[in-house]
Amino acid sequence: QSCLPGMFCVEPGLSAPTGLCSGGYYCSGGSAEANASACDSRLVCNGSACGSCGGVCPVGSFCPAGSSEPTACGAGQYCGIAGLAQASGPCDAGYFCGSTGGWTARPDGGVFGFGRCPAGRYCPAGTVVPVACPRGTYSSTVGNRNLSDCVACPAGFYCPDEGM
Repeated sequence: QSCLPGMFCVEPGLSAPTGLCSGGYYCSGGSAEANASACDSRLVCNGSACGSCGGVCPVGSFCPAGSSEPTACGAGQYCGIAGLAQASGPCDAGYFCGSTGGWTARPDGGVFGFGRCPAGRYCPAGTVVPVACPRGTYSSTVGNRNLSDCVACPAGFYCPDEGM
C-alpha cells in the first residue's frame, strides 16, 4: 500500500514507513520523500499526469513534522513565509488578527478580520478582538497598543460608554 498521510516511504516494499514528513512540509499520502518532492507513482499518477502527494506549507499556515495537510495559522498569530513548522508569532501590538490564516504581523485591513486597532480600542500583541477603552476614557487614534492609550475624558465632558 502507499505510504500513509504524514509519513514518507523511500522505497516500495517496506514493513513500516521510513519516517515523518519534515516540519514545514505536508505529506498527504504516497510521499517517497520527507518533503513530498517525490511521490509513489502507483497512488498519484494516471498515465503521465501526476497529482500531488503534498508539498511545502503555504504562507498563512504551518506544518509540524508529520503533517498530512497544512494547519491554518491561529487567530491572533501570523505565518509570514512558506515552509514554517510553527507560527511566526503573534500579531504586533496595535493590530488585530481576528481570524485564522494570517500572513503578516501588521495587517493593513484589506482582508476582513485583520487590521489596525480602531479608535476607541486597544490591541496588545496577539489580539483577536480589539479591547474597548473603559467607561470614562476615550481614544481618537488608531493603532492603540495598551490600556494606557485610552485617556481620561477631559473636564467638562463625560464618556458614558465603552469603546469611545
